[in-house]
Amino acid sequence: MNNANYNIRCKSWLWNLVLLAGRNQFSSTIGNTIYLTPKRWEDYTSGNPSPHTTALIEHEATHVRQSNREGQFRFSIQYLFSRKHRLGYEIEAYGVQIDYLRRHVSGFDVEERINRVAEVLASWRYLIFIPKAEIASKLRAEVEKLNSDLKLTIDN
Repeated sequence: MNNANYNIRCKSWLWNLVLLAGRNQFSSTIGNTIYLTPKRWEDYTSGNPSPHTTALIEHEATHVRQSNREGQFRFSIQYLFSRKHRLGYEIEAYGVQIDYLRRHVSGFDVEERINRVAEVLASWRYLIFIPKAEIASKLRAEVEKLNSDLKLTIDN
């Protein structure tokens, strides 16, 4: 995990004022700064963060790279107002996160995580409005792309 291009901070109480992004709910990224929930921050600063926290940071760092690649303004507008782009950005980031967990957590069930993530992305939280099965298929393809040796053939 190379954080040379981003900063990591703990979410302050002010995040409770942000709709759907409260301090204790989800980690978030704005520009080149990753904001972790207090629980994740405590794990991150422990000196021996769990693979789940590190994988989450890799997910959020992917959003930093996307923002840098697209330009911060364009990325923000597309993420906020385009379901297609928001889905694409999240598929890429969750692919990186799942790949990290696959490589660092013994017995990690890739297919189970793909289905859980697809369920979340298909929920009201992301406002994407695409069926879970279609999202799972896209996410599966992303994970396979990251791992040419990995072939996920389990159907939903």
